[in-house]
Amino acid sequence: MRVDSMAMKPFGSYNIGDYFQHWLEVGAKGKHQPKIFMVNFFKKDAQGKFVWPGFGDNARLLKWIAGRLDGSAKGVESPIGLLPDYENNEFDVAGLNMTPAQLHELFKIDKAEWTNEAKQYRAALESFGDRVPKELFQELDQLEARVRAL
Repeated sequence: MRVDSMAMKPFGSYNIGDYFQHWLEVGAKGKHQPKIFMVNFFKKDAQGKFVWPGFGDNARLLKWIAGRLDGSAKGVESPIGLLPDYENNEFDVAGLNMTPAQLHELFKIDKAEWTNEAKQYRAALESFGDRVPKELFQELDQLEARVRAL
């Protein structure tokens, strides 16, 4: 696995730092900022088995995302952003063949994992040179601080 924003690194026809700056500028001009969601359907448990039951249940997450977009789903604050609130029935787990412990594992924020994740993000950004916008590093600094506070 590699950290590669939008899988664009192989297709960069100009400096990636400038590319990131371009999108920050475009975003700043927009009246309606996009909502960004991150999903890890490949998270594994201590036995090395996938925690998420599989492709057929991905619609559950898409339903929650649609609820976030239309304002009907709120989510739970976490150091990495909002998570579905499966404990209060905001995230559809009806008929899902998962134990409460598996659901907890799916949504827990592991300090060691996220510390490592942040290091990978930093290394990826640094690999692009000194033209990477400082705002990206500031955002990463804030993520690292939230993870350290866990």
